[in-house]
Amino acid sequence: MAQLRPALGIALRGVAHAALDISDGLAGDLVHILKRSKVRASVNIDLVPRSEAVAAMPGRIPLVISGDLHAIAEGRMMRCGSLDFSKSPVEVILSGPLGTGDRGWPSASRGIGATPPTHLTMEENLKPIEENGFIIADFTPESITVRYFRFSYHTQSPEVIDTLEPFRVTELKRP
Repeated sequence: MAQLRPALGIALRGVAHAALDISDGLAGDLVHILKRSKVRASVNIDLVPRSEAVAAMPGRIPLVISGDLHAIAEGRMMRCGSLDFSKSPVEVILSGPLGTGDRGWPSASRGIGATPPTHLTMEENLKPIEENGFIIADFTPESITVRYFRFSYHTQSPEVIDTLEPFRVTELKRP
């Protein structure tokens, strides 16, 4: 779980010139920054937050919600690389894109549909759907209820949002 560390931010003022959301993977995103900045970096992998920390939180629902440009999906991460989560799977939700156009889908640009990365073993409860949409998640002390909606600003006006019905509802119970 991410923790705010304002003291660290203040200490890095004048030293750090960029920040990086690593939810899509540290290696790929870091390469983009390094190429653009024309610099090199070394990473102390022991200090990078890992999926195992999410799965190891007792009494909590291990959940990762990721905005995705390519799909709406839901599943349970059973393995990530050499890490086995089969005893405490991590719930994974791709919340979907709002603005991807027809040529932005993986099937249009690469000729294949959206699929989980090869280093993950997933139980796919909702296989990736290449459609525009969003989720609304309601958090209570006992559970998280996730409602999935289809919406495309390319073909629908914002006024219809209030009348949309979810095409899927998932309830995740606290252990």
